[in-house]
Amino acid sequence: MVITPLPGTSRVALLRNLRAVRDSARNLRSTMRDQWQSYMNWTIEAERLLRSQVREADVDLLIRTPRYLVISTNPPTGRLLIDAELDARVATLDDTIAELEQAANRWDQGGKLVVPDTSFFINHPTKLERTDFSRLLECREMPVRLVIPMVVVDELDGLKKAGPQQRRWRVGYAIAVLDRVAGRGERGRLSDADFTPLDRGETPRGEVTLEILLDPPNHTRLPINDDEIVDRAVGVQTTAGRDVTLLTYDTGHATRGRVAGLEVKKLVEAEEPGQTDGY
Repeated sequence: MVITPLPGTSRVALLRNLRAVRDSARNLRSTMRDQWQSYMNWTIEAERLLRSQVREADVDLLIRTPRYLVISTNPPTGRLLIDAELDARVATLDDTIAELEQAANRWDQGGKLVVPDTSFFINHPTKLERTDFSRLLECREMPVRLVIPMVVVDELDGLKKAGPQQRRWRVGYAIAVLDRVAGRGERGRLSDADFTPLDRGETPRGEVTLEILLDPPNHTRLPINDDEIVDRAVGVQTTAGRDVTLLTYDTGHATRGRVAGLEVKKLVEAEEPGQTDGY
């Protein structure tokens, strides 16, 4: 299962606590005396370790399961129910640790992590493939990794037949690029690195890649899409253990991002929107 670390949570500390909870459950499996009390003590300690690092819903999935509720309110006379629950908790914690490590490895591949919101695709005057992200983000030759939450893709899908014609063109173009570059669920290259500007004394450009951040299984989106985008970006930042930049034209969204601890690049819409690159 994929858990959602709380903002500011250390990936290293979370993995350490998850392993500690799992190992103590394994040890408890062989407890011979007063197993019910030992099990209850384990759940209390597990909650203490994890409550400040993951959401309450994740604590419920990891520790406070329906079988936990039965055991806690009806102390069993035999070992079978508690043993079965401990075996299940160890298996779930093993899966959670493995998936968190896999997710961390995904974001350890380098590059500046950038989450563009829907307003970027609607308002940016330059086509996605022609945008100089190195200059826009002031990161020179550093590779740029554009991470697009699935909610942004869904918003774009909903806008492709609505609004002014120019906006529909931009939305349709953006959807086509997303599908072509990252539509198979893999990270794809949007543009190559270019160091030739150095010969002219100008700024080089790093490689730009694009990937779609799918919703995890059983994920429940937040009611407000802007909150959902920020939440998903914060999740990447926490798992990666490094900064994520929110790229937006929207003032309210920029404020949400800053409050949540993201880096924010707030762009300003051109006064003459008719001057565009290829739209």
